[in-house]
Amino acid sequence: MLLPLMALFASCSSESYETGDGSLSYMVADFVEAETDASSNVVSIMTDRDERLWLTRSVKLEWAEKPDTAYRSLIYYNKVKDDNGTYVAEPVGATQVLTPTVTDVANIKDGMKTDPVIFESAWKSHNGKYINLDLSVKTGTVDGKYGQQVVGMTCEGIDTRSDGSRLVRLTLYHDQASVPEYYSAKLYMSIPVKYLPIELSAGDEVQVSMTTYGGEVVKTFGF
Repeated sequence: MLLPLMALFASCSSESYETGDGSLSYMVADFVEAETDASSNVVSIMTDRDERLWLTRSVKLEWAEKPDTAYRSLIYYNKVKDDNGTYVAEPVGATQVLTPTVTDVANIKDGMKTDPVIFESAWKSHNGKYINLDLSVKTGTVDGKYGQQVVGMTCEGIDTRSDGSRLVRLTLYHDQASVPEYYSAKLYMSIPVKYLPIELSAGDEVQVSMTTYGGEVVKTFGF
């Protein structure tokens, strides 16, 4: 699945909240699954260490529209204890994290696009459920409007080694289209391992290739 970026940059790159505390000495920034209730309010988070924390108050995120759903997000919060001595999360801010499905490169109708991005870092989540990418893309507006930039993740193939282990070769899809490159905008992406074309076993690896302004960047993750 290829994801348009126009709405992300236009309206939902980040949301912040008053904490009611004022001290940021214990603020945490985590990639999490933000969990909504029946009213589509975020009420709890599941961290990449599989720790569930309830929020001190529910929050409404513009891009978390569905009830009873887990949304990938970068959450800023104060980790504090409630009156019962249980750790809870006092929300400070939230940023949307894209979670693309992995598309076979042969199924890209208009051909593969690998326009450059700015690479910051990549890492596997502690629980092994995600491969996280910290990127930026060049963007800008024409007459005050954002153009239709598109990103996604494609699978170029799966190699089987002599020992039976496998290498899944992924490539970042990025279509700059006609969007001007005036300034950099942060883009976070988490590739769900469950969306890969195979179920990974011990010894398998996932390789992610990205075209950047400085050349190709390739990162490999073991499982």
